[in-house]
Amino acid sequence: MDLTEHVYKARDSGFGHNKSYGWVVVGACFLCCVTYGTFYAFGIFFKPLQEEFGWSYTVTSSVQSVHLVIYIISSFFVGWMVDRYGPRLPLIICALFLCVGFLLCSRIRSISDLYLSYSLASAGAGIVWSLPLSIVQRWFTKKRGLAVGITVSGIGIGTFVWALLVNYFIYHYGWRNSYILMGIITGILLFVASLLIRVPQENHPFPRPKFKLPARNARSSNSPALDGMDLAQAVRTKKLWLICLFQFFFNVGIFFVFVHLVPFGIQIGIDKGIAAAGIAFMGGVSVLGRVVSPMFIERKMQSKWETGLLICSLVASLIMAWFIYINSLPVFFIAIILFGYFYGSWIPLVVALTGRSFGLRNLGTILGITQIGLIGGIVGPLMGGFIHDQTGSYTLAFILAALVFLLAGAAAFAIRLSGNTTEDDKCCVDLKTPQQKS
Repeated sequence: MDLTEHVYKARDSGFGHNKSYGWVVVGACFLCCVTYGTFYAFGIFFKPLQEEFGWSYTVTSSVQSVHLVIYIISSFFVGWMVDRYGPRLPLIICALFLCVGFLLCSRIRSISDLYLSYSLASAGAGIVWSLPLSIVQRWFTKKRGLAVGITVSGIGIGTFVWALLVNYFIYHYGWRNSYILMGIITGILLFVASLLIRVPQENHPFPRPKFKLPARNARSSNSPALDGMDLAQAVRTKKLWLICLFQFFFNVGIFFVFVHLVPFGIQIGIDKGIAAAGIAFMGGVSVLGRVVSPMFIERKMQSKWETGLLICSLVASLIMAWFIYINSLPVFFIAIILFGYFYGSWIPLVVALTGRSFGLRNLGTILGITQIGLIGGIVGPLMGGFIHDQTGSYTLAFILAALVFLLAGAAAFAIRLSGNTTEDDKCCVDLKTPQQKS
């Protein structure tokens, strides 16, 4: 076996220089994702905040929308910093923002105070998307879908754990002390992650490698160059903006559900503690989707990530329509189980699609750009709150949520039809090995 074959064997096993450490990096990135469960737990703070301050559904929902505005901006800048300075510096900065922001939330006296404090925490939340999902993909060639799935399962497990913790904290210590405990725990988790996270020596974008190792037995039609597209080239492709459009529609429905699930459960007669457990249960079930779906699509569907996204969208649309008729606890949890699985499947699929389409060179920044789609997450909670304030129920909101999930499916189908454009092919370096060229 010549030197080239040794290099291919090392890389294709999944790592550049230390096979086992890649999974340590997955664990560190998993911890980063766990912290985002604190923001999905906002629905549990919904009623306590209303009871203390007398805010309407629309005003209370707007807090999560403000969070998403800041989070979108933060995700882009974190991705940019990761591509240029590595993961540790942005991780430490975001840990400080997240911790201090939650501590200040415990001191609020008005909605403007909550906007400011929650915005500070939201600036730190940018660490959850661009950093872990770009770093993990740099460590893996094979088993990339599994690695990404395990990483983003941290969001599902974080949602499950934080929903239970926040519900317990609020019941025993009040909502103000709950924010203090959230700040302390998230700070510790991100500090531990900063000690463990690093980038591989091969395929290392900081500094650039002096040579490019071609992908073996790869086809330019479905695999990006190892080094990837220039950022300017990526933003001119139709596929990037279709991914953003998909993200927009899907996030309208996702964040509507997470903010309004507990108030909806209470409205149909479910105990508020059990309704809060519904969010935890949804997060726990989503872990299955985050791990199982990418593995299945990678092995059985030849990595057709767009098809997986289409299926997730259609099923989510049907479940939203079903929610209109839910009026009992058992059916409530059955719907949560199904929605949780397909909601969980969505994130690793869209991340794997982005990595396959644009490569690794500017992946952190590109993942940050795709977070423009989170504007839909701003719309969803406000839509639900406004409709409830006007009609006294969530029926129309669930109908609209079903429609936007259908639109997300249409965007996924358009991504599948777009394929790789001629400009995409020009952006990628030649993927043939020296033997194939000859």
